[in-house]
Formats: sequence, structure tokens, C-alpha cells
Amino acid sequence: MTGRVSRIATAALLATVAILMSGCSFAGPQPADTATGPATPTPTPTASVVTGLPYAPASPAGTSGHLLDLYLPAPSGRPAPVVLWTGGSAWRADDGGKTALMLAEVLNPEGYAVVGVNVRASSQARFPAQRNDLAAAIRYLTSVGARYGLDTDRMVVSGDSSGGWAALQAGLTGQPVKAVVAFYPPTDFATFDAQLAACRPGGAGSIMCMTNRGSPIAAELGCVMPACPPARLADASPVTHVDAGDPPVLLFHGMRDDVVPYQQSVELANRVTRAGGSAQLVLASQLGHATAQDILDDAGDRSLLLDFLADAVR
Repeated sequence: MTGRVSRIATAALLATVAILMSGCSFAGPQPADTATGPATPTPTPTASVVTGLPYAPASPAGTSGHLLDLYLPAPSGRPAPVVLWTGGSAWRADDGGKTALMLAEVLNPEGYAVVGVNVRASSQARFPAQRNDLAAAIRYLTSVGARYGLDTDRMVVSGDSSGGWAALQAGLTGQPVKAVVAFYPPTDFATFDAQLAACRPGGAGSIMCMTNRGSPIAAELGCVMPACPPARLADASPVTHVDAGDPPVLLFHGMRDDVVPYQQSVELANRVTRAGGSAQLVLASQLGHATAQDILDDAGDRSLLLDFLADAVR
């Protein structure tokens, strides 16, 4: 990504929400949640890695949605704050922890432990399974944290796309975390189709439209619009769980995203600030549905992330 212009205020967001417009370039929108990592994580220069820890029993048997990997920073003489990560897959894969290495390469040198958490795929267990998985991972880390030099009183949960949605689900429903970082997440399924141009009347259509029986959202929720029960839509939408006691939220979203509309992040940021909470939103003017790596490659975004985490865990 290239240069960044100044912080601006818009009528679309409350004044307390920080919006940063990035002048990044991007070759085009990517398929939903296709980011992948190496099959076997390798250590970063400043960290050791512990892989394949079961934080819960396998369900179904023989699957991977109950495993996590630890990316540990170089010893500093004190417990390390912890950033959990689960990567997106449109709810179709149970190996979202694999993409944590790219975050560990940024955060391990700064003294953070990064935890790559696998959650179950929609074909294995529908919502609220993924929210429950992250809650189980947090409980497990709390129980074993001292063994690995983790400060589990200073945990942050993060993820991208459907993984960002899972992070918000965990962070906004009372889990003991200090902050949430979400990259281009869906946040409100009641407004999703109205915000995605392809899903509006006269639009070209998209696999993501909630009226599409093949939609990954329909697979996760177990219903197709307009037949989805309002209570289920609400429970599955992070915006519904916002209240004044929530931890701070940092959101990154590309304004050319044609998979998850950027208005989803705008909506969540507005909801947080209206509730009296703290939200920062970074809108990348030229970015589509990217990988988090595209954002972390930008020095300004990395700096903002590090400042946000430092404030959250101090």
C-alpha cells in the first residue's frame, strides 16, 4: 500500500470515531476468505512456536477446529500480552489459525505472544459454534498461560473477514479480553444485502447475497433470507451485542470490498460510539476484500495497530 492522507471526519460517522483514508492500491477484489498460511508454521527469528495444542475435544472427531498454535516472543523476563488470531474462510474451513504467522512476524518482535486459533467450519457446526470455540480457547489459555509465559490478563482477540466476525462475537459478548481487532468483518446480517451493490435490486448478484441458497452466510446461519428468524439474525450480528462495557475496537476495511461491504464496519463503529465505547476505523480507499497482510504491509497501519494494542494492554 502507498501513501496515506490525513485523518478526516465525515457525516457518515460520529465525530468520536477515527477514520483514516488510505491511498493504497490493489489489483482487484479477492475471493472470500482465501488467505492461507504454511501447512507447518515455522519459527520467526525472534520467537518459538508450539503447534497443535487442543483447547477442546475434536468435534466432529478427526477435525482440526479445536487446535491452536502459540507463537512466542523472545523471553523478556515477564509474561507476554497475548493476541489471539483466527483467519477467515467464509466459515468453510477449520484451520483459521494457520494465518497467524504473518501477525506473529509483526507482533513477536514487539513482545506480544500470538495465538493462532482454529474454529470449526459451518459444515461441522453452525453459529454459535465459532463464538463458543473462541470462548473455549480463551478459557484454555487462561488455564495454561503461566506454563508458556503468557499474561492472560492482557488478551486481545483478532481476525479477518469471517475470522474478524468471530473475534467481534467473542469480544462483544463478555469474554475477558482487552480489545478487538477486526479486518473487513461482516457485522450486521440484517443490512448486509442492502449494503452490497451486487445484492440490491438490479444488481448482478453474488454468492454472498443472503437470498442465495449457496451463500456461505446461509450455510453458517442455517437459513436463507427473508426466512431467517429475526432473533437468529440479531444474535449472529456483532452490532447487536454492542454495549457501553465493551473493550475498544479497531476495524480495517477496504472501500472497494465487493465481498463484505465496508459499510458493515462503518455501522459497527457508529454503534460502538453511540453506546459510549471506543472505536477506530481505518478505511482503505482503493482496497478490495484483501488479506490482512496487505494492511499490515503498510507502515502507517502497522504503527496504528501497535499503538492501539499498547494502549489496550498497558
